[in-house]
Amino acid sequence: MNTLLRTDAHSAATLPGSQRQAELHLAAAQAPLALPLRAWQSRTVRVSHGCLWLTEQGKPEDVFIQAGQHMHLLGPARFYLSAAGAAGVRLSLT
Repeated sequence: MNTLLRTDAHSAATLPGSQRQAELHLAAAQAPLALPLRAWQSRTVRVSHGCLWLTEQGKPEDVFIQAGQHMHLLGPARFYLSAAGAAGVRLSLT
């Protein structure tokens, strides 16, 4: 199932951790996308265009994932995803 998810600039949208696959485009000025994962859940984020700014709630360091790169995310955690650049970012979550 492919999903194009857009949010307004005033609130974070949440992508359910149970959704198995999503294709996303995050615009530059878009509010962060919240991705909550339970203890038994994991997701892989793959960036196809642009740069993704990824933050894990409660962690001081941020991660930047460039086009062609991927990262495996493990729960329990709440991640926030946003575009790091004027062009936005295209990514997939599996």
